[in-house]
Amino acid sequence: MNLEFAQIFVLITALVSIVLSIVFFEKGKTKLSLLLMVLGSLGLGLFFAMLDPFLNIWDESYHALVAKNLIDHPITPMLYKTPLLDYDYRLWTDNYIWIHKQPLFLWQIALSMKIFGINELSVRIPDIIMHAIIPVMIYRVAKISTGDARLSFFSAIFFAVAFYPLELVAGALPTDHNDTAFLFYVFAGFGAWFEY
Repeated sequence: MNLEFAQIFVLITALVSIVLSIVFFEKGKTKLSLLLMVLGSLGLGLFFAMLDPFLNIWDESYHALVAKNLIDHPITPMLYKTPLLDYDYRLWTDNYIWIHKQPLFLWQIALSMKIFGINELSVRIPDIIMHAIIPVMIYRVAKISTGDARLSFFSAIFFAVAFYPLELVAGALPTDHNDTAFLFYVFAGFGAWFEY
């Protein structure tokens, strides 16, 4: 694997942010440590998203294509804008209208591509952002439910550096961006429930 300077810089910055986050938490500076944790999580997500300079062949390529088509037709999730061949509406991989997955994460990707251009990284930007916010929600839910700030903080750190969610951010696993959005919004629901 040939890593470019930008990737190495992002990785080192992310790891330094995570380590500093732990140091400042141990010194009692919780807000600063949470901010550094978010920045470190954001950096790790960006690093993983930059590893593959291509869309992964299975789910990610379908998600990107449907999201790209949603830019022009936000209410109609189309796999193909113009079907050239006959298709069977019962087959999700060959259908003209693509209703295999819920549209929220596709709208997020479409908005990202509209803002940042149509490229591999813009497909992954919503996941990078959600991955950076989830540790704060984990910290908050764990703190409310256990009352132990240290346990809460390290639970959040463990999620921020966990390999599986970072693979989802990179689009390397099936259902990739869909699962990240699902995790984010379900956990946000739990967070609101615990908070209020």
